[in-house]
Amino acid sequence: MRTYILIGIAAFVVFGAAFMPASVVRLGTDRIDGLTLRTASGTLWDGAAAVAVGGQAIGSLTWTFEPLGLLEGEARVRWQLRDASVDLAGVASRGFEAARMTATGAVDSAAANRILERYDISIGGQFKLVGLGLRLDATGARASGEIRWSGGRTLYRLSGQNYDTTLPAMLANVATVEGKHTLRVKLADSVPPSPQRAPLMDAHLDASGWLRLDLTRRFLALAGKPWPIPGDENATVLSVEEQVLP
Repeated sequence: MRTYILIGIAAFVVFGAAFMPASVVRLGTDRIDGLTLRTASGTLWDGAAAVAVGGQAIGSLTWTFEPLGLLEGEARVRWQLRDASVDLAGVASRGFEAARMTATGAVDSAAANRILERYDISIGGQFKLVGLGLRLDATGARASGEIRWSGGRTLYRLSGQNYDTTLPAMLANVATVEGKHTLRVKLADSVPPSPQRAPLMDAHLDASGWLRLDLTRRFLALAGKPWPIPGDENATVLSVEEQVLP
C-alpha cells in the first residue's frame, strides 16, 4: 500500500508540473542577475520564452521535459535557443548530487559583436560550440568543451587609432583549473594540441566574477599591433582585468 501511495504522489507531481503554465519558469530565473524571460507560453513540460541578458534579446528558448530522466534520478530538460545569429541546443538536468548543462551549435559573429561593441571591437566569422558543458555540485562548478572560431575580418580601436586586420581560425579549449574557468586559445591548425605550441591568449574567470585576459606577443602581431619590446613570441606581455559578473 505504501508503494502505491508513493507512486500516486509521484504521478500527481509529474502530471501537475506538465500542466503548469510556462510562466512559472520565471520564478526560478528571477534571482539570476541580468537574465529575463519574456512572453512565456506553453507549459512547464513543453514551453517557450524569449530570453534577454542584460536587457538585450538573445533568442527564443524552447524546452521539453524528458520524463525518462526520472528513472535515473534526474529532472532533465532538452532545450534549444535560436535567433538570426544563434542556433544552440543541449540538455539541462538536476540530480541528487549535481546539476549539468550541455550546449552544442553555432553562434554568428553578430551575436558576439553585441558584447564586443562596448570595447570598440567588431569581428567576422562564426563560432561553433563542441560539447560545451557545465557541472555544478557541492565542490563547485566545472566547465569543459571546445569553441571553434572560423576567423575573419577584425576591426578595433586602440589609443584613438582604428585597426583593420584579418585573423586566422582559432580553437579555444574550455576547462576549470583551481576554481577558475579557463579559455585557452590557439591557432586552429594546432589540433591536436602540441606541447610546443603555446596559446595565443588565455582568459580566466574566477569565482568572484573577475575576468583576466592574458595576451601574447604572437597574438598582438597577428592583430596588427606588434609589441614594441622584442622577446619570446609566446610570452604573455599584456594582461587586462574586468569584473563581468556580480
